[in-house]
Amino acid sequence: PPPAPAERCALLFFGLPKVFRKIVLPSIQEHIIAINPSCDIYVHAYNVTSTTNSRNKEKDVPIYPMEVFDLTAEVAMDTDAEFYAARDMKYYLQYFPYKYAWVYPTSLHSLIKQWHSIGRVWDLMERRGRERYGVGGAYARVGLFRSDVIYGGDIDIADGDAVIPAHSNGEIFANDRMFYGLAHYAEVWATGRLPQVGAYMKSDFGAQQCLHSERFMYWLIRELPIEYRDICFHRVRATGQVEKDDCDWEPEVEKNMYYEGCQKYKAPKRKELVRPRIIYADTREEEMESSDAEDSMEEEEVESTDEELVPEGQSEDEEDSSEDNETGDDD
Repeated sequence: PPPAPAERCALLFFGLPKVFRKIVLPSIQEHIIAINPSCDIYVHAYNVTSTTNSRNKEKDVPIYPMEVFDLTAEVAMDTDAEFYAARDMKYYLQYFPYKYAWVYPTSLHSLIKQWHSIGRVWDLMERRGRERYGVGGAYARVGLFRSDVIYGGDIDIADGDAVIPAHSNGEIFANDRMFYGLAHYAEVWATGRLPQVGAYMKSDFGAQQCLHSERFMYWLIRELPIEYRDICFHRVRATGQVEKDDCDWEPEVEKNMYYEGCQKYKAPKRKELVRPRIIYADTREEEMESSDAEDSMEEEEVESTDEELVPEGQSEDEEDSSEDNETGDDD
């Protein structure tokens, strides 16, 4: 018999599958599928044959997207041409976060491709769930996972209502690589990205931080009852290289984070950092009191020089090829 409405769950996988059958799939089967055996499975992938990304040290490395059918028959795919027909990259590139260690324009292309993939697999789940169960919003719980990582421990998507990994979070920085919990919270995480770019960039925080993945995520989920779990997984590159430090890295407060504008390290003024409030499930009252105190503080403006700013210890020629630990979630 089909599961009761309160027990229906879905596992969604997104992004560009890399070394999927050999490296990624066994960890998914062991740590996600086996722990959530009653959940329906959906995948979105890009139908490409190779990938190039200097930041990941990938140069025309083969990709085998059809391997995702080893996981499920419920797959949606897009070619690069279909993606670029659907998304106006000129619009997003005006908000490129030059102040951080991203590679122009590759890092932002990768980010928007990931967001598009998440939205596409969510739409697939909604459509097929309606066909299977005869209702919209068929699932009570949803987990969203990358298809290019090795999972290092069991993940039970019934453990918590709005869960992200405990690592790679910071003062104004939220891990954006995985989410699971109640479907209405998962929907914010999955579908609130591309439609919210305009509102984000009109906010003081967005204007200050530009379109950076984890900083945008911090803003997007600031009012969800976020819970943290000690979940570790490591990104796999198309070359087979595994990013072994993914679970140990924590963001630092960069010296350029206060400069306004999304131009290339140029800003006439420096302001106090804007901190949007996140309400946590167990500290709601404390956060509200803290927010009231912060709202009473005045922004301090300091005139700066007109010179182009380059990160300390880095030449102007090197700034576009920085290989810092700052994550770009490059596909």
